Amino acid sequence: VVAAVVGVGSAFAESSSFISEEFTDDWVDRWILSNGKKPNVESDIASYSGKWGSEDGRLVMKSENKHYGLSSLLNEKFDFTAGKPLFFQYEVKYNEPVNCGGSYMKLLSLTDESELTELTNEKPYTILFGPDKCGTDNHLRFIYRFKNPITKEYAEVHANPIVEAKAMLFDDKRTHLVTLVVEPSGEFEIRIDGKRVANGDLSSEVDFNPALNPPATIDDPTDKKPADWVDDELMDDPEDFKPEDWDEDAPQFIEDLDAEMPDTWDEEAPQYIPDPEAEVPVDWDEEEDGEYEAPVVANPKCDTGCGPWERPMVANPEFKGKWSPRKIPHPDYKGEWKPNQITNPEYFEESAPFGKLDAIGAVAFELWTVTAGISYDNIILTSSRDELDVFTQKWREVHEEETAEEGIAAQLMDWVSFYLAEAQEKPQMLAMGVVIVGSALFAFYFLCCSESQTKQETDAVEEETSDDEEEEEEEETKEEEEKKKEDEVTVEDKDSDADDDEEEEEQENEPTAEPDAE
Repeated sequence: VVAAVVGVGSAFAESSSFISEEFTDDWVDRWILSNGKKPNVESDIASYSGKWGSEDGRLVMKSENKHYGLSSLLNEKFDFTAGKPLFFQYEVKYNEPVNCGGSYMKLLSLTDESELTELTNEKPYTILFGPDKCGTDNHLRFIYRFKNPITKEYAEVHANPIVEAKAMLFDDKRTHLVTLVVEPSGEFEIRIDGKRVANGDLSSEVDFNPALNPPATIDDPTDKKPADWVDDELMDDPEDFKPEDWDEDAPQFIEDLDAEMPDTWDEEAPQYIPDPEAEVPVDWDEEEDGEYEAPVVANPKCDTGCGPWERPMVANPEFKGKWSPRKIPHPDYKGEWKPNQITNPEYFEESAPFGKLDAIGAVAFELWTVTAGISYDNIILTSSRDELDVFTQKWREVHEEETAEEGIAAQLMDWVSFYLAEAQEKPQMLAMGVVIVGSALFAFYFLCCSESQTKQETDAVEEETSDDEEEEEEEETKEEEEKKKEDEVTVEDKDSDADDDEEEEEQENEPTAEPDAE
């Protein structure tokens, strides 16, 4: 399947996709430029003269302020009556901020090559899908055309605006992936970068505006409002009169008669003076340009004020404005008039439109853009979810390269977002993901947390051992100090005993003193 999807040329026949374009070197052999001119447009911009090019394997719009017309036939028509899902997807990248320009694609109704050479906006399409921006309007459009079985005329059915379009598509220079899935049941889904941003049903009045089914009743075009119908709830009171002292001409503001001119106000000084620092430009020629006059600037001496002084204005206490009578309920009020309702002659009710859509024969760019540099790649229209996944993976690889500089955290968030989007469609992935994530968290805990715990236990043992050793050292030091003190005491005692012995010996050797003669 992978070989079939990524192949070109003869490989197309082996693939079940209706188109799978990667813009290899021979892309020009598969795409047809439009020579048509857009009707009801000024002649200088009516032609589809926008230049296409190829850069790094991507299709690029080279011109500003141009119409673009480029299309390619499908390998075989996409027939909605076959009951197979429609998967349409492509990559778009804005190398410059988009001012105004479309980047959507049209899935054209059955056509042949001769019609594509004159492609214009009048060429019927079955589905229009893709980004569109102009000024503050940011869209990811999904429109399909349906033939009214009563009038046999086609009407466009527009999906509701997607709020996330601006932030997810137009606020960066990354490559973005837009995906449309339409099931035979009529259920549809829209994705940006693998994330579902909208889903609903083709026949829903909630998901589309205007919706597929027209209203069952309409206003009767022949019903007219009666001439005496009163739809004004209130009326002027005919018994209310303007008071005689009501002055409608009194001004709202008057001069403040209590105001006085400040003492520092200089009425003689001009409010503006020639700029004293201005110099005559070097290239000024008085013969051609006339006498040079310096630009004027505010007079620095006018801090308080200068020039003729005028009294400030204050609110006029006598001001009442224009008089009008009070309002009272209208006695003949009947309420808001509405025309009678009649059965809509164009009404139909369709709950399963998928199988009644016109078959698709080609894909096309039929665009106007002010901004150049918009590029495209990896376009696929298929009924195979596996082939769609292959092209999604191609975008995933490009996306990872572009976000590599933003760090592991950004990549992890992208993977989580993409996985959750896939899990919405494939519930079995959710259980698998829980197991994988759980295993990863357990491994992380085992490797990191257990090692940390072991280290903490080791540190605790070492700390306890160190404390014991310190206590032993303190006890030994204390014992040595006590022993040293005991030795010092012993020495002192011995010295004291020796001194006592010497003193006794000296006393024994001294002669006995004779008694005093009296």
